[in-house]
Amino acid sequence: MFTQRPVFLDDARDGAAANRLALTGSWHPLVPAPAFVRNDVVLGGADDAPGCMLLTGPNMGGKSTLLRQVALAVITAHIGCRVPASTCELNVVDSVYCRVGAGDGIQSGVSTFLAEMSDVAAMVSLFLLSYGQLEIGN
Repeated sequence: MFTQRPVFLDDARDGAAANRLALTGSWHPLVPAPAFVRNDVVLGGADDAPGCMLLTGPNMGGKSTLLRQVALAVITAHIGCRVPASTCELNVVDSVYCRVGAGDGIQSGVSTFLAEMSDVAAMVSLFLLSYGQLEIGN
């Protein structure tokens, strides 16, 4: 597996490709090569790809690995390193946000699922409040 130089897209020149992240044949750099299946990730851009991803799946299904792999590719591209992918196209990114895992409180009746849903509800409420789409009554 060979790393490649990322291609940064120019928002002014490549208007259709604004807010795009496209990784083909990407892998996590710390996972041994024979045990890893390469992934393609496309977010935003002209392909009508979604601007964000809600990643779900069973325990030990590779969700955290994919999340870390994409975040590492974006960060390494921005510090001038080669990216662990066959190709990498992206716009300049000013921040990387992620949320991984949840604790539970089984003894107090809070399952992992309830903890996850409560966290998502809080994040959505904060998002709506910050954009003036939600008002708190008196």
